[in-house]
Amino acid sequence: MVRAFTGKDIEILRELQKKHYDFDFPDLTHAKSIAIVELDGEIVGGGILREIPEVSLILDRDKSLRAKCTALGQLVDYGLKITKNIRHEGMYGFVHEDDYERILIKHFGFREAVGKLLFKEVDGG
Repeated sequence: MVRAFTGKDIEILRELQKKHYDFDFPDLTHAKSIAIVELDGEIVGGGILREIPEVSLILDRDKSLRAKCTALGQLVDYGLKITKNIRHEGMYGFVHEDDYERILIKHFGFREAVGKLLFKEVDGG
């Protein structure tokens, strides 16, 4: 049965996370909803729905490498400024091309995110 989260659930979720997973416990600062699943009166798990900043970078491929790198740097700096202003710990960039991935990691301090990105549409899919 899914039920609403209460303050007493946080320690149980932290214990489950620490016992079974090797990633840090999620930051609840931007949690929009937290739900708990109980079976036979015992917590089986919890789900945390959070907002995350996502940056989408669109560049003119006809421009020089230098121009594109300059644009990337300025856009990343701008995105980080906004991300800090809305009090998030970082921003995600979903990369479709290896070249951009290498540049963002090598020159702009991005790193691979923990886990694998999955997507589920609200209606269908």
